[in-house]
Amino acid sequence: MRKLWNLPRIALKRVTNIAGMAFYSSQIDAVLAAYPKSGRTWFRFILSSYLANVIGLKPPPDLHSMFTIIPNCDMDTERGLPALGFARHQTRLPLIPATHLTYSKIRFRSYPVIFMVRDPRDVMVSAYFHATRQKRCFSGDIDGFLNDPKQGITALTRYLNSWATGLQSRRHIVVSYEALSGDPHGQTAKALAFLGNL
Repeated sequence: MRKLWNLPRIALKRVTNIAGMAFYSSQIDAVLAAYPKSGRTWFRFILSSYLANVIGLKPPPDLHSMFTIIPNCDMDTERGLPALGFARHQTRLPLIPATHLTYSKIRFRSYPVIFMVRDPRDVMVSAYFHATRQKRCFSGDIDGFLNDPKQGITALTRYLNSWATGLQSRRHIVVSYEALSGDPHGQTAKALAFLGNL
């Protein structure tokens, strides 16, 4: 058997990530899932602000420190599960990692899910500007972007269809960007009630 320290760096990182995810998997209470540009960051900030208030965390979270309350569902040390910062508090807060990943029965087990959606037209427009102006990973026009299999309508449809299948077999709640915009207090209360009943 090859010793771990003799594995190539990429393989060693993968083994470490798998072990790390296995450690946190039993602690996860629910997952916050959304396709990119669906408003997940905004909702994560709302939820993390509420949870921070529950435990009296000072100062309140900002767009950087919110990852210590609701981390990404990965092993990134700054934004992922290792960044959790509320373990020092006596109050037991729910662990709700956030993800953009497509549904996988192995990855998401039987976790309850808060699933966030947004009008696909707005998602695509926002994703296009993000890809062309911020990430600079696409240089064509909007029509070309919509037809791009990795970033356009096909990718969004594949993502939504995967979760449509996954949500059928587990407890879940769907929160839309539009409903959250129209009634942030009511929609947040609905999600908190869902978490409180887990």
